[in-house]
Amino acid sequence: MAGSQVGTIVGFFVSGIIVDALGWESVFYIEGGSCFVWLLLWILLAADTPSTHPSISPAERDYIAAGLPATKSVSLPVPWKAIWTSFPFWAILFSNTANNWGFYLLMTELPKYLSEIFPDYMDSAGKTGLWTAIPYASMWASSILFSLASDFLIRRKIISTAIVRKIFNTISHLGPALCLLIIVIFVTNE
Repeated sequence: MAGSQVGTIVGFFVSGIIVDALGWESVFYIEGGSCFVWLLLWILLAADTPSTHPSISPAERDYIAAGLPATKSVSLPVPWKAIWTSFPFWAILFSNTANNWGFYLLMTELPKYLSEIFPDYMDSAGKTGLWTAIPYASMWASSILFSLASDFLIRRKIISTAIVRKIFNTISHLGPALCLLIIVIFVTNE
């Protein structure tokens, strides 16, 4: 997940700079063009398996293959009934759906909100892009810190894995929700 936050941070910040320098239309051309460059590099440099990679040496290919776990040639059937009747599955599905809804709502609405509530301060797209990136920078930093803390708690057997996951999942959802409530209740443009 940390990669999506880094992409969002860089995207908002760079988009603001591009808008100020070249106009809003250029963001679509530059960022869209960079996606095609990334796609071209991916097609040329990536492979499905080490054995099909075009540019690694046979020694490196053998080294990677030796470190891979053995796989079964027959796949087990997917237990669809057990999945769809599982309470933990529904809890995770609901939690992730709510998280993604908030993530994308904030991504699409925060620049407009900042520009309308703080028009005197958000006088350039660069400033708006920077301030729009801050919540995602906080998410990124929190995800790294929470990962380290949860690994520590699990490795030291201080708290069970299930409890650690529940605690940090709750914090990761309630924290942003509280921040949004604070903004709505206390922040005005007066």
